[in-house]
Amino acid sequence: MILFIRDWKFYKNAIVDTKTKNESFLSLAAKYRMLGIKHWYFILALHNPELQGLDPFDPSLTVEQKLAIAHECKTNPWYFYREVARAPAMAGSIEPGRFLANRGNIAFYWCFFNHITPILIQPRQTGKTFTADFLSQYIIDIGGNNTKMFMLTKGTDLQTQAIARIKEMRELLPKYLYQRDKRDMDNKTGLNNVKLNNEYLTGVARSNKMAANNLGRGLVVPIVHVDEPPFITWIGTTLPALRAAGTKARDIAAANGAMWGTVFTTTAGRRDDRDGGYMYDFVSKAMPWNEVIFDCVDQSDATRMVDSNSKVNAVNITMSHRQLGYSDQWLYNAIREANGTREETERDFLNIWNSGSSRSPLAPELLQAIHGSMRDPKMTDVTNQNYLIRWYVDERELAYLKKHSRLVMGLDTSEASGKDAIAMVIMDVASLAIVGAATVKVANLIEYAKWLTGFMIEHPEIILIPERKSTGAMIIDMLLMLLPQAGIDPFKRIYNTIVDRSRESKKGEEAFNELFQGLSQRDDFFYTERKSCFGFSTDKARRDLLYGNMLQNAARQASTVIHDSVLIDEIMGLTEKNGRIDHTTLGHDDHVFAWLMAYWLCNAGMNLAYYGIPSGLVMSALAAEKDVDQSVTAQWKEHLQRGYLTEVEELIVKLSDSDNDTLTALYENRLRYLSRKVEASGTVKDFSVDGILDRVRKEREKKQRLNYASGYRDPETTMHAEVMDMIQSAKANHFRGSLRAFH
Repeated sequence: MILFIRDWKFYKNAIVDTKTKNESFLSLAAKYRMLGIKHWYFILALHNPELQGLDPFDPSLTVEQKLAIAHECKTNPWYFYREVARAPAMAGSIEPGRFLANRGNIAFYWCFFNHITPILIQPRQTGKTFTADFLSQYIIDIGGNNTKMFMLTKGTDLQTQAIARIKEMRELLPKYLYQRDKRDMDNKTGLNNVKLNNEYLTGVARSNKMAANNLGRGLVVPIVHVDEPPFITWIGTTLPALRAAGTKARDIAAANGAMWGTVFTTTAGRRDDRDGGYMYDFVSKAMPWNEVIFDCVDQSDATRMVDSNSKVNAVNITMSHRQLGYSDQWLYNAIREANGTREETERDFLNIWNSGSSRSPLAPELLQAIHGSMRDPKMTDVTNQNYLIRWYVDERELAYLKKHSRLVMGLDTSEASGKDAIAMVIMDVASLAIVGAATVKVANLIEYAKWLTGFMIEHPEIILIPERKSTGAMIIDMLLMLLPQAGIDPFKRIYNTIVDRSRESKKGEEAFNELFQGLSQRDDFFYTERKSCFGFSTDKARRDLLYGNMLQNAARQASTVIHDSVLIDEIMGLTEKNGRIDHTTLGHDDHVFAWLMAYWLCNAGMNLAYYGIPSGLVMSALAAEKDVDQSVTAQWKEHLQRGYLTEVEELIVKLSDSDNDTLTALYENRLRYLSRKVEASGTVKDFSVDGILDRVRKEREKKQRLNYASGYRDPETTMHAEVMDMIQSAKANHFRGSLRAFH
């Protein structure tokens, strides 16, 4: 199958099928393209070009065509899901539904086929169950040979329902792909495919620890699906035993080139109970999902990326309703119909691992606003060390900030051995918006310090405030050695008490004045003698300060611009017990601490001008919005609309310049999707995607007739003025005014 760009060379006749009738695949491929993924087209792979446009359900297919389709399904799961897989008719529909690709299910399958453990977490009623069922169906009836799969779930009702669904789905396959054998199992706890010698077994949670251990040890299978693990009694006993028992079976499957692996599907659980806490710890150790992994060179390269960012060779694929293509209105209706408690709603629909017995130090409305600010990264940098830098601004926005603002980077260090992470949070001083973040779970600290030096050289607009403790002191020592070698004054780029306290006393002023001697006049001892002045030293009083007023103020002032899912999860997990604010027993607060240090420097740091931060710039965007009479929801909707219109504008430019039929088809499909998202109001009330496409085609034809030179041209010289005027007017004031409008 095709998983990486290099795989195409093994299928020399393969094409990118842009003529598929499954629009969800076209739309998702276009989304990947817009996210900057180089291998955005893998889900459109078609090994045999002769199958393009052929209906697998056509009763007039020849024997040769049926054999070709069967072979394509066997070797190309993307074709199977795109063209063949069908879901039972639901919600009053008559015909079975096509498989609908989304960012969650494709990530889930891609990881499984690469033997990386996916943990798929998404709201109820968004297709999580069918994602797992379609994988099981593919393994048992199409792709597998001589294999076994085991599904573990919390109760017999889910067990029998899964069996019934898969049976119904297999009956929807074309008869030449699955014909029931009279020897095929037909019961409520399992099924098989005699012709392929595949078996699907199921089991449910056990009520005591010994039985749970025996359940895990009694199964020797290469493929395991664990459904709703936070709600499986004694999952912390069953799962390790189950995975250990399957080691030999997985090794044999790997040696034979067969499928193997473990997959998880669930909603969020409670982090403060035994079973939910075990799974929350497991999820926290996994690498946060990022589609940049699609651009790895091969399976080994992908595994290295996961190992560098995870302690459990797993990825945490947590998908919100928006990421899966569901509207806020859909979410509102689903929550209303479920009529659950607040805790149940948070877990079932907002992917929040909450703590029922603990109290958050933040007010519910602040937590809601913070959670609602969650966004996908607009860019992700992958370093040579496999560190992933999540940027919440694109290149244009980052260039704007470099020119017009300054950034503060909070750094909470650790041993980076997998337990605690090195957490990096980058904040815009004007808006307090989170611009970037990184989570380094496994690293050589010396190599990390060298990389950090290069990162600070690359980003002169960033001022670093690291926590000075344990490994942080060592990293600071490395920076004090390496930055001067690059001609950079550490006192201007790293928070230090000499600068911060320069006005507190005569002694402080004298120490500060010593910094004005040039770098060439300083020897190594100059930095060694002053190294204890660098970084944010924490004691009980300073920690209480950060988790007291600073936390409350930061939450109030920056609730709508926190963006980063890892940071937000940690904020949601903060608890207050006996007057002390901390994370839960199995939680973490590395990113929270980095965030609060960055906020502290903006809020309470002194003499910031020495770092190149003008005093009038700090929190200036907050002051600009004080008179704006908008709710958090209204602000978010406005920013979202700006984002849609920005993408529409970019697509129009790309369509005008494109001479590639494949890209043109994807761009047009994505444009039609976005047209449904743009609200019909104000200047966009006459938004017509057909009209835009017609004008684009005319411009492209005109360009071809005139044989325009290639290269970038201003959109307004390429497009009809009325089209660009419409888009530009709808985006009025975008990036002029508040810097908080990061959407």
